[in-house]
Parts: sequence; structure tokens; C-alpha cells
Amino acid sequence: MASPSHPADLLTPRQLEVLELVSKGLTNREIADVLGIAPGTAKNHVAAVLEALDVTNRTEAIGLVRELDAAAPGAGPASEATSGVPGFGNRPALVILPFDDLGAAEDAHVADGLVEDLTTAMAAWRWFPVISRNSAFSYKGSGVDVREISRELGARYVLEGSVRRSGQRLRVQVQLIDGGSGHHLFARKYERTFDDLFAVQDEIVASIVSTLEPALSQVERLRAMRQPRESLTAWEWFQRGLDRLWRQQPGDPAAAAGLFRRALESAPESGAAWSALALAQCMNVFFAESPDPGAELREAEASARRGLACDPMDATGHLTLGASLGVQGRGAEAYDAFQRAVDLNPSNALGHFALGVSCLQPDLLRDAVGHLELSLRLSPRDPLRHHFHGVMASALLWLGEFEAALEHANTSVAIQPAAVPSYRPTTAAILGYLDRHEEARAERDAILAISPDFDLGISRMFASDGLVDCVAEGLRRFGWEVAG
Repeated sequence: MASPSHPADLLTPRQLEVLELVSKGLTNREIADVLGIAPGTAKNHVAAVLEALDVTNRTEAIGLVRELDAAAPGAGPASEATSGVPGFGNRPALVILPFDDLGAAEDAHVADGLVEDLTTAMAAWRWFPVISRNSAFSYKGSGVDVREISRELGARYVLEGSVRRSGQRLRVQVQLIDGGSGHHLFARKYERTFDDLFAVQDEIVASIVSTLEPALSQVERLRAMRQPRESLTAWEWFQRGLDRLWRQQPGDPAAAAGLFRRALESAPESGAAWSALALAQCMNVFFAESPDPGAELREAEASARRGLACDPMDATGHLTLGASLGVQGRGAEAYDAFQRAVDLNPSNALGHFALGVSCLQPDLLRDAVGHLELSLRLSPRDPLRHHFHGVMASALLWLGEFEAALEHANTSVAIQPAAVPSYRPTTAAILGYLDRHEEARAERDAILAISPDFDLGISRMFASDGLVDCVAEGLRRFGWEVAG
């Protein structure tokens, strides 16, 4: 069965994508749905993959790939920036940095919106991982050298650009850079009338992918994302809503929801706007700012389903549907929705995080750790990364790996020390299991200073009873009996 060659040397780009979907457990029909091909064609591709790898079934194929990836030599310090992303066959990663806005301040959303669309489109091409938008935007206005960004994010390729709007004219310039050397691989300039913005985005995506093909072993051109042709007014409201949503400040989810509703007034069939509205409604609940969490989650579910009716291939729509279902206690349905989001966009850091949360069950904890590791790798500077580390700490705590759990819990608390309820109780529980009771009591005192009425009741909205009971036991070990 074993072969001295890596699958990347044996398979065509389409076959490599089929192998990736096989490794996720998708059936031939599901593979056909993702790739937009006939089920019979998908079956033929799977058979060709097995023959090329000289294996007899899907399980052997997946095992072979894992063995070869595990045996691949690690990157040394000099090549760290060009290493692949774990979980994607060591393929090189791309980060799309926020574009510089060279026009009026009120037009900043134009540049941000173009990057949002471009990041989504590039990720959906599926051949190489794309670093999360949230991590990329953490460098906005920082002036950090692209080689340093490449090292910090582990992205071999860096795309940067600028946008200038003058009346109804729009000029977009982009540069693709090798993150290791800092050398420019190509530069392009696009000039269009502003009412043709979606055509500009389509052209940019096509040009970038065609230029990356030789560098990424002749990447196969997959089918282009369908671009809705909403009115410019709707597009602007939508982009302003996204800008507000990602600020992560109190009141922002509700304000963003209002902007998405404005977009939907003139573009009621915009799947992207419905999905964004659902995300804003979920975040309003998660941030404990909703006056009626149950009703808002039902509204979020309805918004997500409306968006998916407009565009069934929208990964964000499946993600937000899963979020609304999960907090309503419909865990199996939520897991299926999260898995679909990741199948459609393997670079979706929030999708992998959500799958990690869904796998916080006794028999799936290793799967949870794998998804959470991938979310951290895809978005190492994500504004929500304290949740990534915190949930990782919970999974490792439940596995009994207390030292590793404590490292992630401390990282989470260091990022958001005042976020309660958050992961400080997890930190205290881990210290209880480690018999470091004096430190555990200090953590307890810090929690009560922020939230004097703290109990574990709210945790049961988002976590299984088994995990909450595990935390409660750790707290009891140093004498803290917590209600809930």
C-alpha cells in the first residue's frame, strides 16, 4: 500500500480536492454537491484516486495521506514562513491584507468590502488555505513588513493592495508578494466605473488564481463563486454592517443587524445579507446583549434559512444556522450545519471552531482538539481567539491533560482578563485538579471581583452537562462550591 511519493505528486488537482473531501467522510453524492459535478463523475474520481494511490478503499487512502504528512520533514527557522498549514496536506497558505484606502474617509468600507469578497472567493476555490479575514484585518494600518506578517501567520503568499474612489470611478491596485523573500510576484491595476464593482472583483479573483496556478502546482480552476448583482446601495449598507459587526464592541451586533436590514430592503434576495444578519443576531446573544435570547435565536435561525434558500452554497449561512441551532439545544443539527460550512470553505476558522465546540463530548474530544488547533492555525490573531484557546482548554481539561489545558486557559485569560463568564473558571478548575489550591483561590477571587453573582448556570447554555460537571469538580477540589 505504501508509496514513496506524496499524493500531490500522483494526483491531478481535481483528484486532490476529491481526496480532501473523502478524508472528511463525504459520500460520492455529497462530493458531487460540493464540486457541482454529477454523482457518477464523483464516483469515477474516487475510483481514480484509489487506483493512483494503490489502495483498495477510502480508509486506506486517508491513512496513507496522514502517514505521509506526518513523516514530512519539519520546516526549520529559515523556512517557517513558507510551511504549509497543518490539516491541508502542507499546501502553502495565502493571506489577503486590508487594502489601503486612498480616497475619502467615508469610503473606507469600499476597500474593506472588496477584501471581504476577495477573501471569501479565494477561500472557496479550496485548493490552498486562506488565513482568516479577522487575523488579516488585525494588521490594518500597522505598517508591519509583509515578511514579518508572513512569519507570524505562516502564510507563504501575501496579497496587498489599494483602492481609490473618485466620483463614479474606482481604481484598484493589487500586488502578490512572496512572504519569505518579500519579492513581488505580480502587480495589477483595475479601473472601472463604480457601478461595475462586482465585475472588478470577479476579474481580480480570476487574475490572482491564474497567477498563483504555476506557484501552486498548476491549481485547477474550480467553478467561480456565484456573485449576486444587488444594487450598489444594498452593497454599501451590507459592507458598513460588516465593518460594524467586526468591531466587537458593546452594541455593535445590534447596530450591524440594523444595517443588514437596510441592505435587505433593496436586495431582499441577497443570501449574503441574510447570513450576515443571522450572524449579528447570534453574536448579540453570545455577548449577552439580547433582551430576549430565545426569540433572537429563533429569528437568527429564520434569517440563516432565508439566506440559504437564496444561496445554498454560502458557508457563512450554514455556520450561522448551526450557531442558532446549537444554542437552542439541537446539537446534531448544529454539527451537520457546521460540517457543511467547513466542507464548502475549508479555510473557515470559525467553522472549525464551531465544530470543535460541537465535539465537546466524551468520545469526540480528540476531534475537538483537532478542529480547535486548525482554527488557531488559520486565524492566529483572530479577535475571538480567546474563545479558541478557552474551548481548547476545556477539551484538554476533560481529557485530563491539565498542564496543556492550563497553558491555553492562561492564554485565553491574558487576551480577555475581564470576560466573565469566560474561561477563568476553567483556569481555576484546572488549578484545582493540579492541587495548586492557593493559585486556584486567587483565580476565584478575581472572578468574583468581576462577577460577584457568578454561577455555572449560563455555562450550561453553551456546554454539555458533562463538561460543566468536570469544571465544577475541579472547583470543589479547592473548596469552591458553585451554584448552577
